[in-house]
Amino acid sequence: MRDHRREIFAAVLATAAIAFVAPSFAGEGGHGGACRADRERLCADAPHERGAMRKCMRDHQSELSDECKQAMAERHAHWQERHHQGDASADDAAH
Repeated sequence: MRDHRREIFAAVLATAAIAFVAPSFAGEGGHGGACRADRERLCADAPHERGAMRKCMRDHQSELSDECKQAMAERHAHWQERHHQGDASADDAAH
């Protein structure tokens, strides 16, 4: 029987990455509401390519509102917490 731990771990990691990025810039949920005005003000001309909005927001990080910075920090901390839980789950499965 084939060991699928790597595939499972990769799927968990991909899901966490999507969960982190999608709500961030969708304008709904996550920190989209807190960052909407900043996004419209600083990145209205960002190309509609994968990762372009995130790069633009990062490039303008020093110009973001305090509310947006806080929301992004909270979302990132939540993502890291979930990411490390995935690591622990993969380690538990290995033993």
